[in-house]
Amino acid sequence: MIDYFMKRPDELFSGADVVKILNHKEHGLSLGMLNSVQKANVERLIKATEKVTRMPFVMFCDGSRKREHVMVRHICMWFMVVKLQVSLTTVGRMYGMDHSSVIHARENVSSWLLMRTMEHENELIDKIWEEYNNEQQ
Repeated sequence: MIDYFMKRPDELFSGADVVKILNHKEHGLSLGMLNSVQKANVERLIKATEKVTRMPFVMFCDGSRKREHVMVRHICMWFMVVKLQVSLTTVGRMYGMDHSSVIHARENVSSWLLMRTMEHENELIDKIWEEYNNEQQ
């Protein structure tokens, strides 16, 4: 078992670590409900998010109410629903939440994009999407 909190903040998780974390019972997360393409895309999105935010996946998926964690979690959920076409229910189950929490996250991020006054959030969204696309190549 990996001790996730013993890693240095600048040390990112590998793809194998992401799968171990997502399948870890304590977090209630599982990639088993995704098809192989969605699974690969979600893993790539998580790696891109970790790289841009310098925050390990367990920090933003743990249900913490810290603003930074919530913001990153909502952005990640938004990408999964809007860009990767993963169902609300599936994303909710991955995070141990109800689908309505995913709807709330989607609406929050959509409003940030429309308002364009949330510069930090918009910049973060752009960087994560750019990194996600770079991971593909």
